[in-house]
Amino acid sequence: MPAYLSVNSNETILDNTRSIRIAGEVTHGGISENFVLFKMRPDRMLFTLKRDTYEITYGVIGPKVWRRVRAPQQEDTLSLIEGKEVDTWHTQAQFFDRIIESHLGNGLITGIESADWLGNECLKVHITDAHDQEVTIFIDPFSMHPIAERKKLANGSTQQTEFFDYHDVDGIPIPFHIIASIDNKVTTHTRIERAALNTGIVSRLFEVPDSLR
Repeated sequence: MPAYLSVNSNETILDNTRSIRIAGEVTHGGISENFVLFKMRPDRMLFTLKRDTYEITYGVIGPKVWRRVRAPQQEDTLSLIEGKEVDTWHTQAQFFDRIIESHLGNGLITGIESADWLGNECLKVHITDAHDQEVTIFIDPFSMHPIAERKKLANGSTQQTEFFDYHDVDGIPIPFHIIASIDNKVTTHTRIERAALNTGIVSRLFEVPDSLR
């Protein structure tokens, strides 16, 4: 853990990093959309997808998750998210990666072992996260960056996320290319174009809209 933290963060970063802003493009089902993602510790997130003049925003603040759909010449459509989808967005709202979150008490590392990834040596870390999901994370032992994470879904399928092209963003390595798949079938490509820490986002932007309270 000390070696991992020394590369992927440090106590100063953990103490002083309060927010992050990420912008890029996500492709799924043959459709590409621009996105902007804001996160603010400990539990706030705002994720906006834009395609042409259509815009959909998901907000997370504590236990609540809300959605806003915006289109030209129409009133905004607002709704609260309920059910299992809430857990998905809570997981997405975690500020740091699963290993660092576990170090901070938001999950539990249950095992570490040697393994291989595509024929190369790696470390395999088993985690039970804050939402009781069991996740396996593969780590490059030389760079100490996560290569991929894998978990079983409720229907028995295997979800895998691979991480590429790490950039140093104010001391935190962030993968700028992410590929997600289910049962070896690619579902989304995400490419990050810009990322910055502590951008001064106003906390009220995450609040549940008045009409949903």
